[in-house]
Amino acid sequence: MRKPYKYHWLRHPRTTAEKRANQDRKYVRGRRMPHMLPDTYDDIPISWQRNWKQHRKQQYRIGKRGKRHEYWLPAKSPYIIGDWKFRQYCDNHNIPYDVEHIYEPHIFTRVRTTKRVPYYKRRRWQYRWERNEEGRIVQVRDHQIGWEWVYRTVKLEKPIITKYRGTRYVGTKLIWWSDKDIGLPYILRKQ
Repeated sequence: MRKPYKYHWLRHPRTTAEKRANQDRKYVRGRRMPHMLPDTYDDIPISWQRNWKQHRKQQYRIGKRGKRHEYWLPAKSPYIIGDWKFRQYCDNHNIPYDVEHIYEPHIFTRVRTTKRVPYYKRRRWQYRWERNEEGRIVQVRDHQIGWEWVYRTVKLEKPIITKYRGTRYVGTKLIWWSDKDIGLPYILRKQ
């Protein structure tokens, strides 16, 4: 039995001998293998199965997209959800778009002026819920299950400065392809 494949096993004649033998044919069948034994439909070139992207209503190729537009949305922009509105607008109007979140390397500095130190140990209790004389549900101490440290904050004589590397969000680049401007500032301001 033949395996189902997405396309038929046709190819163009490549060698001179193949071209002479198949002068009237545009396609020829490839080499026979057990998993792709031919049937009569393999000899018929079906162009719409091979070129389905040309028949697609919405074309994504750069040449047919239109002019490329870019808009920079900084990190501290008043339009916090601007890229969501942009995506929704482009999806509704079938406009190809791309959203790039831009990050840059950054060295963060943390200064610690206080430190938590253990102060004393206290008993740790197991609690349970029960009703009191008034009929209210209250939390009652049951039995001791161990000890726990109580910490206090102490001011340091010298501050501890720690530096570490990371990335910082700079902004978002909104890109779309269209022959005309879509009025993005108005879309972002719209509630």
